[in-house]
Amino acid sequence: MLALSYPPHDIHNAYVGLTSGRRHLRANALEVLEHLLQPELYRWLAYVLDDDIGLAQKLEFARQLCRISEGSRSQAVRTLIHSGDRWLAACAIYTVGELGLDELRQEIRNLEVGNDSLLQETRQRVLSCLGAGVAEGDGMLTVLEKVDILQKAPALLDVPTESLARVAAICAEASYAAGQALYRENEAADRIFVLLDGEVAIARQGGRALKLGPYNVLGALAMLAGTSQSESALATLPSRALLIDQQDFYDVMAGDFNLTQGLLRMLARKAAGT
Repeated sequence: MLALSYPPHDIHNAYVGLTSGRRHLRANALEVLEHLLQPELYRWLAYVLDDDIGLAQKLEFARQLCRISEGSRSQAVRTLIHSGDRWLAACAIYTVGELGLDELRQEIRNLEVGNDSLLQETRQRVLSCLGAGVAEGDGMLTVLEKVDILQKAPALLDVPTESLARVAAICAEASYAAGQALYRENEAADRIFVLLDGEVAIARQGGRALKLGPYNVLGALAMLAGTSQSESALATLPSRALLIDQQDFYDVMAGDFNLTQGLLRMLARKAAGT
């Protein structure tokens, strides 16, 4: 949005610096924005992005800017539920279930969510957790729970949360008995597997097996390269995994540069051996 009103190249460079995770690059990016933006707009961004501004200062600035004073967790979560931002609202509804805020149960039940599948699914699960009825398909993970799992996968460390939410929306769940293959060597690499629990042994024919546990990503490199599987993956314990279909994943990548960029960073780290 800033690039619509300010030089796009400069805004992009600032964005890259701010999302780099490197303190000196973030500081340089903020300095660029300070020279580009109107003082009041820069001040708003600085309170969010400046690493030298403490949490207490940020909260005080937010209270003044939004002209609100939240006296309890319930009030704060209620504000986010009615923020008008679907992602914030979904996270706030999920938080109601995590914190057991039963006093907000009726409010969530009466919330207008329209045809938004993310809000519908999250509300259904939270109401079930609060004892307001049994959710259909109980036992399956919500989109937010899938996002939490994807965030723990080292291979997806560089992918922003919003992009992971798009990936989570296309994830299916699968269970494997001990001894069952997730995939075999030379099979088509048309899925990515994110291990939820259990243990999987990765091995090439005649080679030594490497055992992997939860949050490891399997099959991604072969799928992205468009080759067949170069190894077999066999569950050594009862295991569960998230499955990401190749075409669905490509569709998400086509509309989300941040996902593509995060994967490129992962591949660069692997190539560098870090």
